[in-house]
Amino acid sequence: MNAKKIIDEIEAAIRSAEDEGVEHIELNNLKAYLHELKEYAAEQKEIDAIQTQRDLTFYEAKNATRLEHYKAKVSRISSGFQAVIIIGQGALKSCSLINGGACFALLAFIGNILTKPNAISMVPGLSKALLIFASGVLFAAIAAGTTYLSQNAYETKHRKAATLFQRLSISMVILSYIAFLAGVVTAYLTFNQWI
Repeated sequence: MNAKKIIDEIEAAIRSAEDEGVEHIELNNLKAYLHELKEYAAEQKEIDAIQTQRDLTFYEAKNATRLEHYKAKVSRISSGFQAVIIIGQGALKSCSLINGGACFALLAFIGNILTKPNAISMVPGLSKALLIFASGVLFAAIAAGTTYLSQNAYETKHRKAATLFQRLSISMVILSYIAFLAGVVTAYLTFNQWI
């Protein structure tokens, strides 16, 4: 109990006594009354301390719950981000691999048919397919570079640039896949005309 409450309590007791017609207060009664106030103040102090401790414990538990919820959320986002990175790396590798493999296979095939006079007519069509596959490799290389630039922009808090590089990287991967498909179709049509 604070000093203001004690004073208010004493004033209220005095007014009550005046209303009842009491003009004099005996010292023994006043001492007894003050003793009761001291005991009440001590009890109230203990109650206030217990209430404060209860409140602190409640807020600590509430904050601990919020912190754990936040950690779980960050962990979930981090796991999802790692999965996106792994999937993106796989897409970049597959773009490079399929287009690069097609380039090597087509180069070897063109080198082999150059020794056969009746198959030389296929070289212009296969050269177009080779150029398309090489473009696919280039698109994959550009995607790898823009992926790095996107990550760097995220790290330096340049969100607009990061989003732009991210979209450019995705576009380059898609173009690389399209280039592979176009190269396959071009090579198929060339072979089909020769047969």
